[in-house]
Amino acid sequence: QDQRVGMQAKLHMRVVDVGSMDSTLAFSLEPSPQSVAANMPAAELEQLKRPVFVKADRQCEFSSFGFAPDVGPGARNQLRGIMQSVQIVLAKDPVAKGWQHLENDLTGRYGANYARVDGEPLSVRKTKYGYVEIFPPVQVGKARQQGPTEKTSARVRNSDTLARWAADGS
Repeated sequence: QDQRVGMQAKLHMRVVDVGSMDSTLAFSLEPSPQSVAANMPAAELEQLKRPVFVKADRQCEFSSFGFAPDVGPGARNQLRGIMQSVQIVLAKDPVAKGWQHLENDLTGRYGANYARVDGEPLSVRKTKYGYVEIFPPVQVGKARQQGPTEKTSARVRNSDTLARWAADGS
């Protein structure tokens, strides 16, 4: 039986530290009242509200994640997945109209197409176009999932992300 859990939330981001090669960003979720009432256990919800620290390089590609010690493996996977889904990698050429990049998410390594939105200089659209590698499942708690088999595959369905920046850079 397929179970899906959804959550609506505002995602807040702030820059914690800017280095010459990378920066540290802090993300936090602010769940909507509808999500709080959607049968999500209170302990799990509290873990998802804890800050996530992310190292990002100069093109904004995420390289590592940091979590509070009391955030469990299940919540860490959910938070890592959310952070990876909002990652927008910038072009090396600041005037490029489009570019491609290989990125990671919880499923594996995939190719992404990026395109600037005509008439919106502060907007970029990202579309996943396919996986080049599938990662083995992660052990969570006492349950261990089977590793990938020769039949393991992933298909990208309707993956389109639009990022808009405010004129003031926020």
